[in-house]
Amino acid sequence: GDGNLGILCAETVGAKHIWTQSEETYLRSLATLVGSTFASQKRKETAEKLKVALVQAQDAAIAKSQFLATMSHEIRTPMNGVLGMLELVELEPLSKPIEKKVAIAKSSAHSLLGVINDILDFSKAEAGKVELEHIHFNARDLIGEIAEAQAFTAQEKGIEIILDLVSLEPSHLMGDPGRIRQVVTNLISNAVKFTSQGEVVVSASIEKTDQDLLLNIKVKDSGIGITEAKQQQLFTPFSQVDASTTREYGGTGLGLAICKQLCELMNGKISLASEPGKGSEFTATMQVAEGIEKERTIPNINMSSLNVLVVDDNETNRLVISQQLGHWGANVTLASSAKQALELCAQRIENDQPMFDIAVLDMQMPEMDGMELCKVLKAHDDYKAMPLVMMTSIAGMEGAQRYSKIGFQAYFPKPVTTADLISALSVITSSDSTEPLPLVTPGYISSLRKEKSDTPAKILLVEDNPVNQHVSTLMLKKLNCEVILAQNGQEAINTLSEHNGGYFDLVLMDCQMPVMDGFDATANIRDGMAGDEHKAIKIIALTANAMDSDKERCINAGMDDYLTKPIQLDILKEKIEQYF
Repeated sequence: GDGNLGILCAETVGAKHIWTQSEETYLRSLATLVGSTFASQKRKETAEKLKVALVQAQDAAIAKSQFLATMSHEIRTPMNGVLGMLELVELEPLSKPIEKKVAIAKSSAHSLLGVINDILDFSKAEAGKVELEHIHFNARDLIGEIAEAQAFTAQEKGIEIILDLVSLEPSHLMGDPGRIRQVVTNLISNAVKFTSQGEVVVSASIEKTDQDLLLNIKVKDSGIGITEAKQQQLFTPFSQVDASTTREYGGTGLGLAICKQLCELMNGKISLASEPGKGSEFTATMQVAEGIEKERTIPNINMSSLNVLVVDDNETNRLVISQQLGHWGANVTLASSAKQALELCAQRIENDQPMFDIAVLDMQMPEMDGMELCKVLKAHDDYKAMPLVMMTSIAGMEGAQRYSKIGFQAYFPKPVTTADLISALSVITSSDSTEPLPLVTPGYISSLRKEKSDTPAKILLVEDNPVNQHVSTLMLKKLNCEVILAQNGQEAINTLSEHNGGYFDLVLMDCQMPVMDGFDATANIRDGMAGDEHKAIKIIALTANAMDSDKERCINAGMDDYLTKPIQLDILKEKIEQYF
């Protein structure tokens, strides 16, 4: 059936022989038998070659996975130090030129991290190793946050981002908000990047299918458009609309390839309609399920009441995370190895101290890694109730769910942001044991909303400088706070005395003032000069000095925390949320 393999001959010697039909049939049968034997042998050889090739492919996949994991660790470990230290530097009082340089360094570091994440995500998706989360989220809020994050870049170019979410009903869904965020962020940032004038319209709708719901997201721009020839290869890896070395627009050419893979993983697809010079419209669809009409929030907790154990063999990582958590008031204990961590836990039991409220473990450690330490802790009666957070610089191909099975409550790839870490600690330590909590990941955190109080915070602002009074009052009102002003420490004491306990939620106390400075005023409040009901009121110092000695002086005077001038809105917001 596959052509001639060779020739079989039947010959006679001597007189001429007339071959009969049966002899011819016999010869054909013999040829078929020999032919099938040859074919069978070839099949065996091919099967053996395929077996060898399969083993080689499996070995290559394992080697690739190990290479990516190693590279991830080698790149992320210093990146964690760089981004962590830049975050800490930003908390210091900086001159405008230095502040700008730090912001550029941080932005560049995040861009580099984005490229690393793209390559790792593409490799994971290619190997079919991406694990999807299945958690509640509000799609309306999610798309709004993404558009808000891109709005600044758009405004700089004079472009408007328009949201059309009227057809997004229901908006409470179940799926993987982290991966949906990744797709939508890529589409909107591309639209902004390739549009020089006009607008970017983002519309979303829900389509009901027989099995589930389809989330349809369209991103339409008035940008450069894409030719039909380029459209064919746009979703292939490392391809770009303009691939020349003098190209106007940056990027790795991986974004849309990853978006395509993620949409397909979520049983959807991505498509494009475009015309050169008239803009483009990308449509991404993803399968989701209807969620429960319930807002999940990040609870507010008093970080100063938390005892946190941090286990990491890398000194820079220990310094970064301890300062990040310490800045929010947590009591941090450091361990450089699993052995030291177990000794610290044993000491607390021996001294009749309560066990740590939470432990943050690094994955990569000599002698005993984070997973082995987790198993030891969960096997011990005194330690097993302690919640554990895994932080790793290895972006393994196996996903995060294996950490959940072993006993971790949260998983974060490094570098982790302070906000995510604080949010994770808040969620885990405040969780109601009657309600099962999924593995807390960056995706889960992004699906939660900040807990908001129905009533605005009432702030007593103690400040003598008219300019600072005006600026601080405007900031506080922008944060929906009610502000009462006192010109000096004595006025602050008088104002507190005139109000019932609990009227003010917080006091923002300037340190340098005439009549009575902030230190004396705080000491007097703590001594009951403003009434016993105000003795424990939360007081945050406002100081132009940020030396360690000044911080100590504020704490020693009885203040709960301090803010350095000039006050930045986002840091002020964080402090108020922390204490209110």
